[in-house]
Amino acid sequence: MSGLIKRGKGTFHFRMRVPKEYVGVAGKTEIHRTLKTDSARQAAELVPAMRKGILDELEALKLLQDQPNSADAYRAAQDIVKKRGLNYLPSQSLLLAPLEETLVRFEKLAEEDDVGVARALLGGVEEPGLRLSELVGTVEEFCAHDNKHKNDDQLRKWRNPRKRAVRNLMKSIGKKDILVSEIEAALVQKHKMFWQKKVSSGKTKPDTANKDFILMRSMLSAHYESIGMTEPPKPYQGIGIKKDRYEKPNRKLEIPVNWMTEKWFAPDALDGINDEAIDILLISIETGCRQSEISNLPPHAIVLDLRSRTFISKWKKGTSVAKLRIQPLKGWYPSSVSLWQQPNGTLKDFQSIVGIAIIPTQ
Repeated sequence: MSGLIKRGKGTFHFRMRVPKEYVGVAGKTEIHRTLKTDSARQAAELVPAMRKGILDELEALKLLQDQPNSADAYRAAQDIVKKRGLNYLPSQSLLLAPLEETLVRFEKLAEEDDVGVARALLGGVEEPGLRLSELVGTVEEFCAHDNKHKNDDQLRKWRNPRKRAVRNLMKSIGKKDILVSEIEAALVQKHKMFWQKKVSSGKTKPDTANKDFILMRSMLSAHYESIGMTEPPKPYQGIGIKKDRYEKPNRKLEIPVNWMTEKWFAPDALDGINDEAIDILLISIETGCRQSEISNLPPHAIVLDLRSRTFISKWKKGTSVAKLRIQPLKGWYPSSVSLWQQPNGTLKDFQSIVGIAIIPTQ
């Protein structure tokens, strides 16, 4: 096979010409690597993986050279170290580690390795300098796939609590826009104390504070995943404020039926409201769904069950949230649902539930 070399009765070596775009980082035109076997068959089987590994390493070294401060370069450094059987350690952490840890990394350096590999093994590639004020935007970009079905209003509701959590952390540390990598246990405790004062004064509830901590924990996890950190710090792990055991549960009461009848079903009560808003209100009354759940249903989340004459709205991983019976409500009914009574099958875009369905002839 092309690229295989064997000297006498020794082991096979793989020889590969360096592609032009990598000559600058490799510092040579050919690369030789031992396959550590004297079997021609086994050597031939090892060649494809060896070639791919060399090309991956050359690409990583090119990133380290061309974009030394980028997230891609940081991931590349971690990949180089991982392929040597180790976890990436920043130089500061390596200085505090046992001497044996550093010696192992020197032993992993091969004679043909260049300075880029040495930098990666010895933790010389710094984590990208992301500021707290940039965290939400970076996480939103990384989570674009998860949020692709959200509309503008849902994205706003996803984004705003996270921005608020970051602002509260910055307030607790003197409004400093620090690097995300600087978030450590001492700063997290300041964030917790910030909320403890508010909870102790009765201005807020523990749940509000804990939501801040949960959002910060998830954003940091997403950020470290985005840069490929295999063992990221977890400064918010286990952070929370306990609820007051003596606090009486405070539950919002349901709207009385008489009030709904008098206010919502009174003559001309809904005059001046557009048809879509009326539909949403009436479907909410009938099903118990939140109005946002009705108005923001994506197209694939509505199913028409012909046998039971119900619309089944599926929300959050296919869980059935509510069933909408196709019938008038006290003389009122959503305009879209009233098509059930049409004499011929009708195709309509349902404004309130953002779905399309065929209403069959009865």
